[in-house]
Amino acid sequence: MRFSVIIPTYNRAPKLRRCLDSLVSQSYKDFEVIVCDDGSTDNSKEVAAEFSTSLNIVYQHDENWGGPAKPRNKGGELAEGDYVCFLDSDDWWEPNKLLVLNSSITSAYQVYYHTMLISSDDNEHGLINCRQVDNTNPKVDLLLNLNTIPTSSVCIETSLFRAAGGFSLAKELIGLEDYDLWIRLGDFGAKFKLIKECLGIYFIGSTDNITLEDRRQIRKFDYLYRQYIDNASLFHIKNKISASLAFHTGRIIQDNNLDEPSINHYMFGLRYGSLRVRMMIVKR
Repeated sequence: MRFSVIIPTYNRAPKLRRCLDSLVSQSYKDFEVIVCDDGSTDNSKEVAAEFSTSLNIVYQHDENWGGPAKPRNKGGELAEGDYVCFLDSDDWWEPNKLLVLNSSITSAYQVYYHTMLISSDDNEHGLINCRQVDNTNPKVDLLLNLNTIPTSSVCIETSLFRAAGGFSLAKELIGLEDYDLWIRLGDFGAKFKLIKECLGIYFIGSTDNITLEDRRQIRKFDYLYRQYIDNASLFHIKNKISASLAFHTGRIIQDNNLDEPSINHYMFGLRYGSLRVRMMIVKR
């Protein structure tokens, strides 16, 4: 099995080096690396060149687009592997990541993902709480039960990624384009497989310097969910989808002390949400 590892990056040269080091350390070697640079002005190109003998690496530099979707899609166009794997340039993988992935692949699934450790400059912060997507109807499950799939863990059949059109280039979805793609993959018959091992590290920077979500993020969630709330074929679960939006709205308001109460959003989520959404609200 051959993998194409797609790394979008923008002005992250030191972190890109750490990311690429983790690929040199992979015990499974049948893969290519495609670094898709979104207009960096630092020495990212030189960092990528350092790995020209230790990795099968392609460096693609384009004008700045302003987000990871277009660079990832470019990587998908260039990919020659059977599967595309996504890795953000500030994240990195454990040495056995691709080996475990290769042994996990079967014809029954087209999308694979795994648990990741959350890390900052200061400390480790536990694991991302991934769950197995319900393959009875992945699209509905992801809409009603929220996204717990970290992009830097995801591996998708290359032909499926292309058939789905890759990541959305809607500027309204920057930051949520991954969640949007997972939902849309359900329309293409994708089946998801959770690998229950921690095979990577998700980096959040300094805990003193984490950018909080704000009303812009609320608008992005609204844009994403409205596509399905207003979809006639999903009318029977309209309120449940709206409850997922209500949870995110209330969460962002609460976490950022925005000047409006979160309780009304939480009450709607408690009334109409899936069991998972209701549990998430109760925990807050």
